[in-house]
Amino acid sequence: DAVEHLRERHSWRQSLEAELRAIGDLERLNGRLAAGRVTPRDLTGLAVTLERIGRLKQALADVPAVALRHCGDELDAMHDTAACIAATLADDPPLNAHAGGVIRGGRDATVDELRGLSQSGKQYISQLETNERQRTGIASLKVRYNNVFGYYIEITKPNLPLVPADYRRKQTTANAERFITPQLEEYEAKVVGAEERVKALEYELFAKLVAAVAAQ
Repeated sequence: DAVEHLRERHSWRQSLEAELRAIGDLERLNGRLAAGRVTPRDLTGLAVTLERIGRLKQALADVPAVALRHCGDELDAMHDTAACIAATLADDPPLNAHAGGVIRGGRDATVDELRGLSQSGKQYISQLETNERQRTGIASLKVRYNNVFGYYIEITKPNLPLVPADYRRKQTTANAERFITPQLEEYEAKVVGAEERVKALEYELFAKLVAAVAAQ
């Protein structure tokens, strides 16, 4: 009866085949989960697979062939687990769980706050640069950043007499001097720290999600 039902309903059978082809390797993924070696994309793929299993279960629920209905009864789409993954991870998370950008916006207030602080840096620096140009009268003043020295204000040598008293020398180059101010120093500590803290917190939330999914 089951074979006859599948043979006679060509388009219905094709829809089942399409869902089955797209289902991930759950046995392999389960092994990676147990070993704690899954990536954010592995979990996103698991959520998609569980959604497809749900559609398969629904498609088999009302068929007249008892064997097919039994196949549907045996399936568990684990809706809570799929929903938890979808609510926690970004739509297109990175492969590396330590890279940042793993957790969905709105999932954790602290992540959102730190991420906003980190991402608003360009606007803040641009405004700071404008303010300092107006304050000092140095039109060529630039606020820059590099991995070695962090944030600094660069003043060309002809403009050094205009440097305010609260500027503290940080580095000398061939054509300019680089300075730091208390305001820029405070901002640097806040933003650079935010980038590291948000990555650490995102990884912590991801690890908790992996443990919760593995337990299921």
